[in-house]
Amino acid sequence: MKKQLLKLLTITVITAIGTMTVVSSCKKENPNARLGSIEVKLTLKEGLGNFPLESIEVILQNSTGTIEKSALSNAVGEVSYIAIPAGTYSISVSHYNERERFSLTGNVNSVIVTIGNQTDVIVELNAVVTNSTLLFKEVKATGADDQNHSLHNDQFLEIFNNSSETIYLDGIYIGNTFGTYSKIMVRPYSQDLDLENFVYLTQIFQFPGSGTDYPIAPSQSVLFAYNAINFKQGSPAPEKSLDLSGADFDIYAVDWLEMRGRLANPSFDLQNTNVTDCIPIFLYEGMQNWFGLDLFSSGVVMLRSQTTFSDSDNGYLYQHSTTNGDSEVYLMKVPVENVIDGMEYLEDASITNMKTLPASIDASYIYISAQGGAHLSGKSFRRKIDQVATQRFGRTILQDSNDTALDFEVINMADPRGYDPR
Repeated sequence: MKKQLLKLLTITVITAIGTMTVVSSCKKENPNARLGSIEVKLTLKEGLGNFPLESIEVILQNSTGTIEKSALSNAVGEVSYIAIPAGTYSISVSHYNERERFSLTGNVNSVIVTIGNQTDVIVELNAVVTNSTLLFKEVKATGADDQNHSLHNDQFLEIFNNSSETIYLDGIYIGNTFGTYSKIMVRPYSQDLDLENFVYLTQIFQFPGSGTDYPIAPSQSVLFAYNAINFKQGSPAPEKSLDLSGADFDIYAVDWLEMRGRLANPSFDLQNTNVTDCIPIFLYEGMQNWFGLDLFSSGVVMLRSQTTFSDSDNGYLYQHSTTNGDSEVYLMKVPVENVIDGMEYLEDASITNMKTLPASIDASYIYISAQGGAHLSGKSFRRKIDQVATQRFGRTILQDSNDTALDFEVINMADPRGYDPR
């Protein structure tokens, strides 16, 4: 009996020891030993400047779609994913900075995680300017200061691609708002026109092309001259005259007007057969019979290629008062949704009630000079460079706050193709 009890006791002790051994073994095993980890390092694409890499969401997803995790990067752009099952993963970043209007994007696919190992991954981020498109870079609306040689024939527009992608100029329209003509208008626009929802235009022309003929690369521009002529030739003051013969586009409307039974003016509509012509669309029957900018006060807008014009649906017959009495002028009425960009200028500080563009397009305006009288000064309106964005993106970025007073400056001499893009 004692031997049986001793044998039973021995078996019980051995069993207890075995059980303790198993329990002890389970406690010592690291539950993460059968998992892996990923260390992510965010970097910027070569050429980009100072973009903050902190608090950027990094998304991790396995190939089967059963695991998805996200984490925010630390101050130096690092993210750790620990204790994740072995498998194949993708890592992606899509970060939008609303205040400064840029996005950071990047992704890496086929990231392999193995048991017990750390996988190091570098995700290169590209920066993209958001909500950005074609802009007016320079608007030369005044006449020249070259002893009446060029007069106002040397007006031009420069159009700049402020976005991160190639944009095609094909089919885009340019329109002018109804100007003040040296303050001969007695009453402000706002009494008669719906300036919140529409722009009212006196002139419209269109760039040619079937859709992909005239690309503009990021941070590049095209030059449109109302007369693509070298005005330095024969000028008594060539240093104050412009050479616009190398413009990308111009406009010649003499034949177009005469076909409609209207009187043209070849003195202000000069042809250069070596430069691509834009297409005349609309020219109001008012105070001039050629395409050009108001010397005194007006606005200029860029319209989408999908814009349509109808005399019956979009037209607006506006009767305004002038120093010569009442007259009726037919304007083209276009919804603001069709406007890509716009800017507005006034002759001087005394005609602030003559604003012609909705605030949603342009909050305010710029003066040619505070006292006026600068319509034959050779001055020009040029958009400022956004220095912070230019440094960050590694290419020229122009300022765009939808406020001409902030975005543009007056320069004493027009500078077509100035501050050449990087």
